[in-house]
Amino acid sequence: MSDSVPGTTPLITIRGLQTHFFTQRGVAKVLDGLNFEIASGRVTGLVGESGSGKSVTAFSIMRLMRAPGRIVAGKIEFQGVNLLQLTEREMAKVRGEKISMIFQQPRASLNPVFTVKDTLLRVLRIHKGLSARKAQRAALEVLARVGLPDPAVVLNRYPHQLSGGMCQRVMIALAISCGSKLLLADEPTTALDVTVQFQIIELLKELEDETGLTQLLITHDLGLVAELCSEVAVMYAGEIVEQAGVHALFDQPSHPYTRGLLQSRPKPGARGELQSIPGRVPDLLAPPSGCRFHPRCPLAQSRCAEESPVPEIVGEGHWVRCHFWRDLV
Repeated sequence: MSDSVPGTTPLITIRGLQTHFFTQRGVAKVLDGLNFEIASGRVTGLVGESGSGKSVTAFSIMRLMRAPGRIVAGKIEFQGVNLLQLTEREMAKVRGEKISMIFQQPRASLNPVFTVKDTLLRVLRIHKGLSARKAQRAALEVLARVGLPDPAVVLNRYPHQLSGGMCQRVMIALAISCGSKLLLADEPTTALDVTVQFQIIELLKELEDETGLTQLLITHDLGLVAELCSEVAVMYAGEIVEQAGVHALFDQPSHPYTRGLLQSRPKPGARGELQSIPGRVPDLLAPPSGCRFHPRCPLAQSRCAEESPVPEIVGEGHWVRCHFWRDLV
């Protein structure tokens, strides 16, 4: 079946993606046949516990995997081109010019020996072919666009001279400076205080509203998903187990794992211990047979350990990978 959302055109289509980690203990198949689509002009949330494979998905799209990780099979099609068939030189033009990424540790993502000017002007001159004067003008404009006060001052600062929120705004400026079509945001607010988190969320919303920038938001924060996303994909142990529009997912979670994630959210005014999902994400050096969630699943039966579930349609734009999802409806 197609995993696409009705009424939308996929900007990126992932089919059969296998990204494995080759360690002394064996091969961890972190992504083992991933199928996933990101709708053009939408903000899609990719959620799941730590260790689910969310960040590996983003690094695979960018082809930034480093040893011991390696993409061993699959297809990542972006605007009709399979990124896995590009040379490294061709892929280097895609990064920054067409696909950009921001990280959860923005200061660590900026070179500490370069000023913002050094970094931003280099990107603009390489990818857009601007002269030094035009690149500086464009740099000031994009810094102002992301809400940085006194762009001329920020331009000459080093990363250590900026706050975490300012560094993240610089990272977003770098990401949009060359007109990227897709922004991969890996936990973009995790390292920031609450006030700055809100400001970054508002900025990402503005980018979607004003420019139609397609975004993949990688997070474990379902509140952030509710605020920013129109589509949500739930990942567990390297597989998408449910995908739906944001309202459908919150109103009718159809996978036991999705329901567990929603129930484990802190609730305003609630007292006592938080609910949690028993157990932990499996060791992908030796993943469970059948459905990878079955050792932790309250609905699990013998079939779940023997047979991997296939995607089933719940409703328009909503599918789930579970043998017994109807028992939750």
